[in-house]
Amino acid sequence: MSFAKSKSISSSSNTIFSFLKGLIISMMVSFALVIVLAFSLKLFSLDEKFISPINLAIKTVSVLIGSLVAIKGESKGLIKGVIFGFLYITLAFVTFSFLAKTFTFDFGLFLDVLFSCVAGGTVGIIKVNRK
Repeated sequence: MSFAKSKSISSSSNTIFSFLKGLIISMMVSFALVIVLAFSLKLFSLDEKFISPINLAIKTVSVLIGSLVAIKGESKGLIKGVIFGFLYITLAFVTFSFLAKTFTFDFGLFLDVLFSCVAGGTVGIIKVNRK
C-alpha cells in the first residue's frame, strides 16, 4: 500500500516539475517573441491593428511549445493541456500586466484564456495519443 502512495506522490511531483519547466519555457518564448515584435514594430512601422493578433499568436505559440514539454504520461492529456494553458495565461497576464503597470480585464483576456486552453488541450490530446 505504501508503494502505491509513493508512486502517486512521485507521479504528482513529476507532473508539477514538468508543468513548472513548461511554464518557464513558455514565458521565455513569450519574452523572446515580444522583443522580436517590438523591434519589428519599430523597424517596419507596422500598423497597430496587427499588434493584437500577433500578440495572440505569440501566446498560442508559447502555450504549444510549453505544453509539449509539460505534458507527460499516457492519460488525461486534454485535462493537463487545458490546465497548462490556463496556468500559462494567468502567469503571462500577471507578468505582462505588472510590467505594463496596468491590469485590464476585457474581451481580449477572455480570448487569451480561450485560445490558451484550446491550444494546451489540443497538444495534450495529441501528446498522450502519439505512439
